[in-house]
Amino acid sequence: MEHDSPTLLFRLACEHLITERVLRLGPVKLLERVAAARARAERETFDRVAHLLTVSMRTELDRLLVVNRELGMTPLRWLSTGPTEVL
Repeated sequence: MEHDSPTLLFRLACEHLITERVLRLGPVKLLERVAAARARAERETFDRVAHLLTVSMRTELDRLLVVNRELGMTPLRWLSTGPTEVL
């Protein structure tokens, strides 16, 4: 879910509609439906894990979104960046 880019979802939806010979929607309507599906999936994911999130865990997760001055970016961005040199 979280790894699927909007472009990939759009392409997959178009391929599905072509395969099923469904009258294609306009791109804007299709993008709106993809966005709505992603929002529902995000909400469903949260609902399924909410009971696991303690106050301290939520605090730690929120800290991943705050810019770290030493890193010059958020820790989440830093963690998702690959290595740039061999140690």
